[in-house]
Amino acid sequence: MKGYDNMKFNNSDRRKRIRKNAIRKRIVFVSILFFAMFMGIGYAYVRRTLNINNNTKISSLSWNLHFENFNVTSGSITPLSETLVSDNNMKITTNLEFKNPGEFYEYTVDVVNDGTIDAMIESVDGLEISSEQAQYFNYSVGYSDGTAIAQNQKLKGKTRESIKVRISLKESFSIENLPTESVDLKFNLKFNYIQANAHAINVRPLVQIKDGKTKDTLAVGDEICINGDTVECFNFIRYDGDNIVMLSKWNLNVGDNPKGEETFKQDSDVLGWVDSSSGKTKYGNVAFSATNYWSSLGLTYPADVYDNTYKTAPDFSANGYTTEGYSVAYYVEKYKKILEDYGVTVKNARLLTYSEATDSSTGCSTSSYSCPTGFITNTTFWLGSAHGYGDVWRVLSDGRFADRVYDIGSDCGVRPVIEISKSDI
Repeated sequence: MKGYDNMKFNNSDRRKRIRKNAIRKRIVFVSILFFAMFMGIGYAYVRRTLNINNNTKISSLSWNLHFENFNVTSGSITPLSETLVSDNNMKITTNLEFKNPGEFYEYTVDVVNDGTIDAMIESVDGLEISSEQAQYFNYSVGYSDGTAIAQNQKLKGKTRESIKVRISLKESFSIENLPTESVDLKFNLKFNYIQANAHAINVRPLVQIKDGKTKDTLAVGDEICINGDTVECFNFIRYDGDNIVMLSKWNLNVGDNPKGEETFKQDSDVLGWVDSSSGKTKYGNVAFSATNYWSSLGLTYPADVYDNTYKTAPDFSANGYTTEGYSVAYYVEKYKKILEDYGVTVKNARLLTYSEATDSSTGCSTSSYSCPTGFITNTTFWLGSAHGYGDVWRVLSDGRFADRVYDIGSDCGVRPVIEISKSDI
């Protein structure tokens, strides 16, 4: 393995500067920085050939570490500037200004080992701040599922781990008591090729219940997450025998206006309808269907009309959602396949129904045409129930509970409901 000893993923020079401005009473946090340098070779992709038993040949071993899926947590303060570079020199640089106690900045990023050589953390430091800094800051760096980063942990080839970084100004700290001098914090993480003393990161369960609940004690709104290449989280709705019914926490990143490329996975920025004064961008809005295929069935409304036989992909290059056979089931079925590839058995995948939304435990009401704040109004999204022969029920993020014409694609996102067995937890 000559030549690999000097390869390293080095999160050094990550700086966070906190300054007190005596006039404006604010804090400036400058430069969160991850830095990766592959020493001695000048590039990140290495080829090597091994011969086993003189006749079995393994070729093109590769070393390739990089960043993917950089996401800032909703509610974080807006950076003054932000730069992400993910190549041989992997950097995340952020300039932040904290003005009030309780403000925070948090992001997650995937560290991806896309090579075939297993890697391990050779050294790590900078996970803790000084006792003086801890008087006014909360600061944490770890894996997104809460597992601690530690020396000798391994990152196998063709796998990834999500890292979460968070810094916040304590609620109880008075800005007047901040030091005037700058403070430097450094977080250093160095990867090397796998060695005998490497050990696995604590294995996350495939299905994880948050907040100390069990699969038998869940209440409406409790969070359940499925761990795969991404962490896909849901809110518990109800039990159906031995099955657990849960609503996606966020809309899927899909449609003709996705955030970047379509991922068919949840994204906390894909909110559906947003108030124009909020400064946020609408992502992932789609029409319910190309036709009101249920209109001739003589239904009594409200009626559940979600139908996964209408799952043709929409053709946005033509007239938007006029594609024959299109409905949001196209996106729901794509998402179901992603979750099944993660290893979970999805008993059913669909949209939330009118009866589930108006159940007393969920709380949407047709007398006030509103839904309670909380998880149900995280986004604006379609239900799977028709209000009439030409329109479909929807929940809006401002709390409204109303209907919308089926082929309008400007407002609502896709927020699937899935059902899994208790035995999967």
